[in-house]
Amino acid sequence: MDDDSEAVLKKIMDDGTFDELRQKLVEHLKKNEELQQFTQDKVLNSKTLQAESARKMSKKDLFDNLRKELENTVLEQALKATWAVLGDDAIGMPKLIDTKVHEALCAVHEERAAVRSNSAT
Repeated sequence: MDDDSEAVLKKIMDDGTFDELRQKLVEHLKKNEELQQFTQDKVLNSKTLQAESARKMSKKDLFDNLRKELENTVLEQALKATWAVLGDDAIGMPKLIDTKVHEALCAVHEERAAVRSNSAT
């Protein structure tokens, strides 16, 4: 079965299915107003922007300090939002993933059967 898992993953990555699923996920995350509001609130209330020294920082330093301060918190929230999208039947991601993986598994088995058939003759 491990062999099947690796072959299916390779097929999904090679045929563009993984990129298609990732793009759908990213589109939904970009539209997630709750995630946007969370991130905006964290940035506006950050220690980095509240500090007196913020006005004197270069943009690069400001962004670097914001990233250091907020990266884990924002990524954790984005991860929660990602899993919510992946599991949302209304969006259709669970069904889409199931269908695409099943199609890839069938294709892998068909390819193996064809190889066995050709080597048997």
